[in-house]
Amino acid sequence: MSALLNQAIATLNLQPGQTYRTTVNGHDVEVRVLDKHPSSASAEEPSQFADMVMLQPWFAMPEPAAVRTIRVTPGQLPLPDPPIIPPDDELPEDERANNENLK
Repeated sequence: MSALLNQAIATLNLQPGQTYRTTVNGHDVEVRVLDKHPSSASAEEPSQFADMVMLQPWFAMPEPAAVRTIRVTPGQLPLPDPPIIPPDDELPEDERANNENLK
């Protein structure tokens, strides 16, 4: 099987980077020819950033002027203020139920 496949692919005469797509038994098949030597930047080529100046990402932040120092001591927090209940909400339970049924 692999010899037949090799012969069929060889007849396509594909160049590196080209692809051939077909459908075999309801499945999509793609044949891609890869470069023997991938085109990556070699060590002999100069960097595209060689003529640029590299900036240092670090800089000195000025210290803020101390306006005052607050000394904190742990302790108990004061209780919150009691909620203010409007006078119309202070009806007895049975009157409140009657008023809600009227709405």
